[in-house]
Amino acid sequence: MAEELFHDFREKAATGPETPSSEMPADNDGRIEGPIAEESALPPRPSGSVPASILAGIVGCLIGVILCTLAGGTSTSLGQLLFLLIPLCIGIFHLLFHGDLGVPGLIVTIVFSAIGLYLVPSFSAAAGVAARDGVSVFAVPLLAFSGAGDNTYFSKLTFDTAHVFPPVFVIMGILIAWQLYRMKRGKQRPS
Repeated sequence: MAEELFHDFREKAATGPETPSSEMPADNDGRIEGPIAEESALPPRPSGSVPASILAGIVGCLIGVILCTLAGGTSTSLGQLLFLLIPLCIGIFHLLFHGDLGVPGLIVTIVFSAIGLYLVPSFSAAAGVAARDGVSVFAVPLLAFSGAGDNTYFSKLTFDTAHVFPPVFVIMGILIAWQLYRMKRGKQRPS
């Protein structure tokens, strides 16, 4: 009995499928219609929330600005390199908060990265004022937003490393964050 089943299996394997491909129904474009073709169609990508993207942008921007400020801002090479973290923090918080990973998410990342690029010199100047006056470290964000310190970073733009590298690293971080969004979108689609 086992030999008969094996023999039947070998015959079916040798002859191929029961319905030849010439008998399969196809539309005018040559695509095969039927239940298998309909099941394999990809559903539309679920889009994230734009308000969650904005919240992720705010939180990620503040964390990236604080990290850059703690590393020395634009005055040290490590601080300049950490400008890369501003868009990456925004991107990671986009993923954590389930923000929109499409073009709106990219726009939020670009806007808050530019805001972070502007805030780091303000936070650095405010940290200098806090250190000079003996104010608590926790008051640095309040001092930065109140305009304490002499922030002349943007008034005397030159082509030195302190003015060239931070925007370059921010742009590199935006491109890396966009690649993270694209990878995450690819994983959301069923295969």
